Amino acid sequence: MRTGKLVARDGAQVTVSSANSGKAGNLIVDANSILLDNAKINADTTGGGGNIFLNSPLLLLRHGSSITTNASGSNISGGNITIDAKNGFIVAVPNENSDIRADSTNFRGGNVTIKNIAGIFGIQSRKEPSPNTNDITAKGATPDLSGNIEITQPDVDPSNGLVELPVNLVDASRQISNACTPGTRQFQNTFVATGRGGLPMSPTEPLQDSSTVSAWVRLKPNAEKANTTPVPQPTAVSTTPIAATIPIVEASGWVIDRKGNIELVAQVPQLNPHSPWQTPASCPVSQGGVEYGKISAAKASN
Repeated sequence: MRTGKLVARDGAQVTVSSANSGKAGNLIVDANSILLDNAKINADTTGGGGNIFLNSPLLLLRHGSSITTNASGSNISGGNITIDAKNGFIVAVPNENSDIRADSTNFRGGNVTIKNIAGIFGIQSRKEPSPNTNDITAKGATPDLSGNIEITQPDVDPSNGLVELPVNLVDASRQISNACTPGTRQFQNTFVATGRGGLPMSPTEPLQDSSTVSAWVRLKPNAEKANTTPVPQPTAVSTTPIAATIPIVEASGWVIDRKGNIELVAQVPQLNPHSPWQTPASCPVSQGGVEYGKISAAKASN
């Protein structure tokens, strides 16, 4: 049987079993997943034979499902169950009595082989089956006649992913610079904590500058000039009078200069009306050979 997904539930069975003296056949299933929910895959026999081959990366057993090759009858061995998990999983819900069994009632039990399995959950191999657990069994008529249960992991060598560590470990003392060693000539750097700077001690306090202002410091004179008496230098005093500060007065008007620019002024200057651009002509009038102006002057003098 080859299918993408095999689902059997509600009492369904996939079987090649035999009820009489004839041998049961072989059941081969290739599927991407197999789900048994209260269902069975069996090759039970009373005449021998009956083997099951399952090739699937996922086998899920629920509600009392089973995979069996049980045998009954004189000298009838149980069939074999081979499961190739293809690096997949077998999962059974705990305490649901889902079993994988290759038992024989009167003779030797069969063999259960599970290969290339990445993990088995909820079911494990036991010598005796139990109605309260999920079991993998190969029980015979006596303990000496029990079959074999073989579970193999995927063919992967874990050592291939290991990396060999170097034998010569790094000396941590050689990774530290000598300049960091206290007391050496290179140890010249210092670290000074000056406080919190411009941050206040608490949010309710005003922001204050905690920096300190230092006065200028004169360097010590050299040894060769230690006996020299310093000559004070005269201090130049400026005699330039300081111009009085001109107050700023609000502008109250504006004028136009000769270039046509508008200037704001504090007080508009008083301007005289324009005089005529032509000078009036003086026209003396004469009467009888005597200028009128001169006669009037003569009369005024008399």
